[in-house]
Amino acid sequence: MKVENVKKLEVTRKKYFKLRNTILCVLGFLIFLIVIINLYKYIMIKKIWKANLGVEFGDNYKITIDKDRDEIPDEYVYYKDGIKKIVNVNDNRSEIFITEDMEYCIDEYTKSYFTIEPQNGDKYCPQKMNMFLYNDLNVTKNMKTTLQSTIFDLAKSNVKLGKEILDGKEYIVFQQDNSKMYLNPTTYIAEIITKKHDNGSYYYVKMTVEPNVVTEKIELPNLEEYKNNTEH
Repeated sequence: MKVENVKKLEVTRKKYFKLRNTILCVLGFLIFLIVIINLYKYIMIKKIWKANLGVEFGDNYKITIDKDRDEIPDEYVYYKDGIKKIVNVNDNRSEIFITEDMEYCIDEYTKSYFTIEPQNGDKYCPQKMNMFLYNDLNVTKNMKTTLQSTIFDLAKSNVKLGKEILDGKEYIVFQQDNSKMYLNPTTYIAEIITKKHDNGSYYYVKMTVEPNVVTEKIELPNLEEYKNNTEH
């Protein structure tokens, strides 16, 4: 083989290895970037889930639920004396009381009630609040899988994390499709939930927590004055 051909071959070989190494470096960087992004999503989603699934605001709190930015709130949640009381403003005939052992649904109009027992021999935790209760996101519809696998599935999904300003306040935003949760940047607790529907309507829920403001005694009404409609 001629010397000239050997030199050309060597130059070609060096160019090939240089190109190959460049491609491998780019691919390695992209893989590293994908791993870091998904790890960040996983860590953030885990923090959000832990912060919102069972929040304890102390032994005395009130939560105001405002839907669709109405002047009058739609619902109030009170907790005191070991009992949670839920009042629907738009239907003031009904109230819900939750203790460790039972959920009581009271209907003042029919003077009746029914009860719901905890499943599998568990107990309710009335002192805790699930801030996903008013969540319209698809990610919380199916909670049959374990918490760990749910978080892992979310990290792989189309969930987006970012920051936005809403109502003059900066939030961490958890977004999936057209649904968003606006989270307190310090506690990661959901404060506002929004969703834009395909028909153009807009879903909005704001949850305002006030600790140590409940002064009235929270207690069950005298159930002897009500008809028990619980199915047996």
